[in-house]
Amino acid sequence: MEIIAIFSNIDDFCLVYEKQLNKRLLERGENRESRLRMSEIMTLMVWFH
Repeated sequence: MEIIAIFSNIDDFCLVYEKQLNKRLLERGENRESRLRMSEIMTLMVWFH
């Protein structure tokens, strides 16, 4: 499987997941900006695992 296909699948998942995560973090008062998006980090983890 190509890296772009893996990233695309992970990115689709993260778009939905991050909406729910951000709601919970805002309720708790936690929210930090990251240099890499969650989908980029997860793709790297899958690719090198």
